[in-house]
Amino acid sequence: MDPNKTLNMTMLCDFYELTMGNGYLDHNMQDRITYFDVFFRSVPDDGGYAIAAGLEQIIDYIQNLHFTDEDIAYLRGRKLFSEAFLDYLKNFHFTGDIWAVPEGTPVFPREPLITVRAPAIQAQLVETYLLLQINHQSLIATKASRICRAAQGRTVLEFGSRRAQGADGAILGAGCADLYGAKTLRATMGSVFRVPVMMTDDLPGTLEEMKKRGYAVAATELGGQDFYAHCPRENAVLVIGSEGQGISQAVRSAATHHLALPMRGGAESLNAAVAAGIMIYEMARKV
Repeated sequence: MDPNKTLNMTMLCDFYELTMGNGYLDHNMQDRITYFDVFFRSVPDDGGYAIAAGLEQIIDYIQNLHFTDEDIAYLRGRKLFSEAFLDYLKNFHFTGDIWAVPEGTPVFPREPLITVRAPAIQAQLVETYLLLQINHQSLIATKASRICRAAQGRTVLEFGSRRAQGADGAILGAGCADLYGAKTLRATMGSVFRVPVMMTDDLPGTLEEMKKRGYAVAATELGGQDFYAHCPRENAVLVIGSEGQGISQAVRSAATHHLALPMRGGAESLNAAVAAGIMIYEMARKV
C-alpha cells in the first residue's frame, strides 16, 4: 500500500454491511428510505458533556463515495455477491440527506449528533465510517476541551501524533487487531492490502493442510527455540497466540517449529502485535 496515495474510503465498512446490501437488492428493498441517528448513551467519566467533531472528513467521504473497478473485482472474487449487486455498486453514490450539529458543539447523552436519511443500502454502507470519525474525533476534541478548561489560560501543548497508529491509523488499526475475528473483519483489509482473507473454525486442521502443501508452521511459545536462529524464511505460516493463553495444545502439535523471541533485561513477554511485527519482518528479510 502506498501511504501517500489517497485512499478510497468506500470500502471501509463492516463486511456484513455489504452482504446485507446484497440482501436488500435481492428483496427489492434497496430504495426503501431508512433513518439512523448517531448518539451516545452516557459519558463514561461523568464529565457531563462531549464535543462533537469529525464533520470535515465525513463531508469529504460522502462527496467521494464510489466503488472502483478494483473494488468490484475484489468483491466478485469473494464469490458472495450477485452480479446484479455488483452492477449496482458500479454506479453507487450517496443520494440521501444528513443533518449534524455544528463542529465543536457541546453535546449530551441520547441526543443525535448526526441523523442520516437515505435509501437502505446507502444508509447501511456509510454507518461504519460515520461512527469511526465521530467516535474518535469527538473523543479527542472532548479531552482537549477539558484539558484547556483545567489549564485556565495556561499554555497547552499537544504531542498526540507520536502515539497515533500511523498516518492511516484507522485503516491499519482495523486490520491489525485480529484479522480473522468476526467482530474485527473489515472489507477494507483485503481490498487495500490486496491479501487473501480466510476464516477457519479449525485452525489445527488448516495448519495440517498447509503442511501438506509444503509450508512450515512456526508457532510461538515461552521456552521455544531462539526465533532468530531457527525461524523458517520461505513458505512459512506464523502462528501467534493470545497474550493471556498462548497457543492451544492442538496448534502446538501441528507446528513444525516452536519458537520464542529472545528478550533482554527483565522483560517476560511482548505485546502480541509488537512480536508479530518483529517476527514477520525477520522472516521476510533476505539473509
